[in-house]
Amino acid sequence: MSNLLDYFSVPVQLGFDIATSLTIIGSLMFFLYTMRKNIQNEKSERFDKQARAVAAEQLKNSNGALSELYINEVILHSEKLKRKINLSRESNFEREIRALSDPKKLDSALVTLNDAQNAVGDFYEKLHIEKFNIIPVIDSIEDNSDLVEQFNEQLDAIADSYNKQSGFTVALIKELKALKDVMDKISEEHSVLSKDDLIKLISNDEQVYSELRKHTMSIVLDLDYYEWTKSFVDNEEKELFKEALMFLDNDKELSEEMSDLISQTFQQLLFGTYDSAVKYYAQIFIIATKNQSEANRACKSVLATLSAILKYLLQKGNKTSNLHEIVQQYKGEGYFDIETKIR
Repeated sequence: MSNLLDYFSVPVQLGFDIATSLTIIGSLMFFLYTMRKNIQNEKSERFDKQARAVAAEQLKNSNGALSELYINEVILHSEKLKRKINLSRESNFEREIRALSDPKKLDSALVTLNDAQNAVGDFYEKLHIEKFNIIPVIDSIEDNSDLVEQFNEQLDAIADSYNKQSGFTVALIKELKALKDVMDKISEEHSVLSKDDLIKLISNDEQVYSELRKHTMSIVLDLDYYEWTKSFVDNEEKELFKEALMFLDNDKELSEEMSDLISQTFQQLLFGTYDSAVKYYAQIFIIATKNQSEANRACKSVLATLSAILKYLLQKGNKTSNLHEIVQQYKGEGYFDIETKIR
């Protein structure tokens, strides 16, 4: 009987040994898998940290170069322009008129305006160079991030500000100055001492009239100057005046009412330039400083965005803020405050 029991116990024991072995092997395989997974995760985490460090360094260099250009060029010339025209908060332009009455100071202010505009242009070009570092960094944080779209929109905003200044205020001041120079030359040659003398002269001298009309109409008919020339017409006629300029821009025939409005604007600009061209200069330079401020805000908005992204990359630990929240935070009060602070 004992031998019989021993016989049946052998397979049972063998079964337990196999089960135990399989359990050990399974535990070992799970341990090896877990260890390998942990090693991969550690490698991935180290790579992620290294990648973030490299991206942060690239962004830091880009932001540093752009910040230096913004402070040392864009803001420098913008503030210099305000001082050149003696900018005030008064609406009667008295301080600006006094500052621009001297032809040398007028020329100097125009040079400074050009410098300020060129500084924005340089910032824009530098930003285009740096975008090949910036956009991949943004995209590495969020695939198809709308921050890339926002960045491109900020680029467009800077370009629009630059073109607005170039095609509007800078060009207008130069044209108005050319008109005044021609008028001064004619006045000297024909002994024009008053507006009445000028009226008589252009009524009797076709050549003089043609020369003055050419320079004056070049300003009146330019749609780019509408934001200033509309000041010569009554409020209820402003839209009609703009429509007339658009008609001419598209080679359409003007109505009689439109033609009368153009003629009225021509006369007001011509004789107003004779009476007080410096008042016009002051008006346009004030518009130019406002346009420059818009350009400055567009530049600073980019810098605030880049600084926010840099902060996001430098965060430690797993508790990270939302990138979009950081961008908005950095643009607001307590940080870079792009709406009210210059620098």
